[in-house]
Amino acid sequence: MAVDGGLDTTHRQVTASNGVEVDEGIRDLLEALWSRGMATEFSCQGGPDELAHICFTRAADARRFMEAPGDFLVTFGETRAWVDFPAHQIDPLTTYWAKT
Repeated sequence: MAVDGGLDTTHRQVTASNGVEVDEGIRDLLEALWSRGMATEFSCQGGPDELAHICFTRAADARRFMEAPGDFLVTFGETRAWVDFPAHQIDPLTTYWAKT
């Protein structure tokens, strides 16, 4: 496990289209969200016994994300929102946002 600047980089990191390093298993979902104008700040692909999560820089984007089918837990801050969801939902969510 590597930790860089306090960020746990346990999962294989890849470079997304915007030049940001992200977990390989959630990259395609993030790309689909970004193509729809949703801004994110942090994310993790989770694992079999861990939730995946995305921190949206705008709470409105998190609300929009949760319009997709799935089980979500959300924590709202002043402007940001953190959405947790089962890691097995990454592929169906990617398909949903790639088509929407």
